[in-house]
Formats: sequence, C-alpha cells, structure tokens
Amino acid sequence: MQKQQMAKRARADRYRTAGDRLEFPLVLTSDGSRWTFPGGKIKNGETKTGAAAREVKEEAGALGDVVGELEHEDRENDASIVTFLMRVSGGDLKPKEDWRFPTWFDEHQARAVLCTGRKQSDREKWLQTLAGAIKAIRNSARPL
Repeated sequence: MQKQQMAKRARADRYRTAGDRLEFPLVLTSDGSRWTFPGGKIKNGETKTGAAAREVKEEAGALGDVVGELEHEDRENDASIVTFLMRVSGGDLKPKEDWRFPTWFDEHQARAVLCTGRKQSDREKWLQTLAGAIKAIRNSARPL
C-alpha cells in the first residue's frame, strides 16, 4: 500500500516589538472558536514563503520580512508545517478575511489565548511553537 503524502502547510509567526516586548498578531480559526497564527495550505506552484506571506495578508492584513524558519511534522493531522518568523513591516491589519479579527497579543497573552479551547496535546504543541519562535527571534542576528 502506498504511503499517503503529508499535506504541506505554511504558517507565519509575525511579530513586532513594543519596547522590549514581542507582540504577535493572532487570528481566529476558521470556525471562530480559537486563536491561531495565520497559515494554510501551500497551493500548487507556490513557494513556502509565498504561501506564508499570502496567508498572513489574507488572514491578518499584515506584511513582513522573513527572519527565520522552523519546520515540524504534525503527525496527528498528517501535515508537514513550515513556520516562518516574519517581522511586521507594514499592513493595516484589515484582512481579506475580516471575520478573522486579527489582534496583537504580547508573548504572555499569546501563550494564554493559544491554549484556550484546545486539548492538552494541542496546547503543548502551540506552546512549543511559540517558545521556538520567541527563542529564534531573540537569537536572531537582526536587532529587535
């Protein structure tokens, strides 16, 4: 039996700085029940960075510059996910998908809202993703 190929998804962990704090624009999930980072499927012929930029513009109305990349497999959902760390450089947070309600959260608020309404294993994945993003941003060669 042939092994099914994992779905490829791109997510963008956009951020900005406010003094010495990091802030992330999170959006509501497609069913409106939880907060998440913007992201979605990579379309045929689309690059991973192109997909992340498109998704963040559609869902959060933000533009940015890629400053890092994290990749992991989500075996439970049979997906390969690439997360791009993107420093926000513009945009108006007026997304094409206006029901996503993009909102800035500092890293402590983001930890709390990303866990709300999720089962324990999913909360752990989101906290690991956020921790990895924060670590990569803080260790980035580019100054915050």
